[in-house]
Amino acid sequence: MGGTGATSEIDELAGYLRALTADVPVRDLVSRYDTTRALWTQYRAGTRIVPWHLLERVVVDRTPDRMYRMIALSQARQLYDRAEASAVRAESVRSETPKRQPEAHPRRWGVAAVGLTLIACAMAVSASAPSEGVENAPTGLFAMSADRRAVLWWDEGNGSWVTVGGPKESLLAGGAGVFATEPSSGRILRYGGHPGDWVVVGERASDLAVSDVYLYRLSPERDMVWQWAPTTAAWTIIGGPAAKLYAGGAGLYSVDEEGRLSRYEGTPGAWTVLGPPGDPDDSYAVGRERVYRRSGDGMVWEWAEESWRWIGGPAKTIHAGGAGLFALNMQDSAVYHYDGAPDAWTRIGDPAAELAVADDRVYRLSANRRVVSCWRNSPPAWTVLRGATPRFGATAPR
Repeated sequence: MGGTGATSEIDELAGYLRALTADVPVRDLVSRYDTTRALWTQYRAGTRIVPWHLLERVVVDRTPDRMYRMIALSQARQLYDRAEASAVRAESVRSETPKRQPEAHPRRWGVAAVGLTLIACAMAVSASAPSEGVENAPTGLFAMSADRRAVLWWDEGNGSWVTVGGPKESLLAGGAGVFATEPSSGRILRYGGHPGDWVVVGERASDLAVSDVYLYRLSPERDMVWQWAPTTAAWTIIGGPAAKLYAGGAGLYSVDEEGRLSRYEGTPGAWTVLGPPGDPDDSYAVGRERVYRRSGDGMVWEWAEESWRWIGGPAKTIHAGGAGLFALNMQDSAVYHYDGAPDAWTRIGDPAAELAVADDRVYRLSANRRVVSCWRNSPPAWTVLRGATPRFGATAPR
């Protein structure tokens, strides 16, 4: 975010950046970080706020020791957040234009929207009360259009899709909220619960994961894992490096470059490795109480305290959430529910193109991508979302 009038907080951040790069020629900064000389002049003078993803890279490069690097990153993040907040306050004082309110009648998509294509069924959020400490977490089914120009929410009461956001690069959701990334900057946004209400909460990431309580971010260089708390809007370094993040009711898990899965124990730096390294083709799903693994051959495994226990397969994909563990059969993509014992699975639905598991329900996109239906286990039954659009996209967000 840029500003034309520096505040004391922006000056403090600029001073920190000047000290950090004092012995580095500007030409080297331009070459190393793919920016212009003019921008570096503005960043170090305080006439423009250095983007967090860039500041983060500089801190990492200039602080080789891991422990001191974590401390420096936390300090830099505090300075950056204060500078951003002061710029927003200054802009608010200068501006005489009222804040644009969300549109009173958000656009709705129904069966008439024949040309609409969606990335469907990957954005299920708990339909029950939000987790403790998470205020006003939006609930329901969210999706992103295939052209990434709209974020949609399924309005169950009116039986239609409602546009709640504009262009986004990616979309994910959980008990901690609904999050998206901007197409150009990669910044992380959080949905506030009303159409058009999106707030920036973080900078570019190489991977994101969301649990019942927190949002997790893997730095662009994949060397730091950050945790964001909705109650404080603060980021905390909790570990790293990692190659991939997975999260859910059972907590946060990371996979490193060697294929080792680790569980975060709730304290920064405290991680437990679960078993020997896996295969690069392995994928994971985090349920309410357990983590599950799908190996490269389609076999499904459950972590049982000390080791991986085989429970079924082969499966094309696995999906977990509060409603349980589900899989798409390798042969025909039919939907199966895990009944809690090895090789005990029940077929509950016809072939699906996509599946999303929420707290007490499952959403299924039909194999022909024309119908979305919802399954609840009490009693077991599927309900078609009658107002759904007739065509859906082929790719599910991570």
